[in-house]
Amino acid sequence: TDAEGGGAAAPLPRRLEAQSGEDQFRKAHVDFLLDVGFSRTIELTVQCADPTQASIGTYTLHVSRPGCTPERPYFNPEKKACVNFCSSGFYRNRLTHRCSRCNENCKICSGLLDCHMCKPDTEDFSYVIQPDGKCRAIANHLFRKYRWWCAGLGVLLLFLLLIGCCGIIQLCCSGRGSEKGRFTRLNDSDTDDDVPRYGGGSRFARY
Repeated sequence: TDAEGGGAAAPLPRRLEAQSGEDQFRKAHVDFLLDVGFSRTIELTVQCADPTQASIGTYTLHVSRPGCTPERPYFNPEKKACVNFCSSGFYRNRLTHRCSRCNENCKICSGLLDCHMCKPDTEDFSYVIQPDGKCRAIANHLFRKYRWWCAGLGVLLLFLLLIGCCGIIQLCCSGRGSEKGRFTRLNDSDTDDDVPRYGGGSRFARY
């Protein structure tokens, strides 16, 4: 044989066995939120699919998430990382050690009810800080929304009105001047007809 001749034995082919039975395992997953520096207790209940074996098992899991370091003590939910300074619209919450969102319409704040600056005004709304620390949105009316267009149109109409008034005044003045000159010429012609003329075209007054 090959073993006696010192040769290596040929490897025997491995026989593949087909899996038998049913696939009774169903993959499932559940997502849940866990904040930085907090922990949760999760209980899993597993029950056998075989009705003849009504065995139920309960598993308890303790899940914890480490907190931020003292160098960066606040967790930013937008960046999903620990930071030292929060973004605009958030404030540093020292109780939860995270960047909490400011009140509605507030841009810079130091607390939920302590707003220092509202977000910029828009064409539709203006934002004003209230005594209670909130930002109130005031709707802009049509005139306030297009106030510069209305101001320009008003100036244009006023300019056209002044030009019209000047034209009317000038027309009236020129009409009165022409009538006065005509009346003067008529009076001169009447005077010349009443005075008799003598030889040589000279005029003599009658006493």
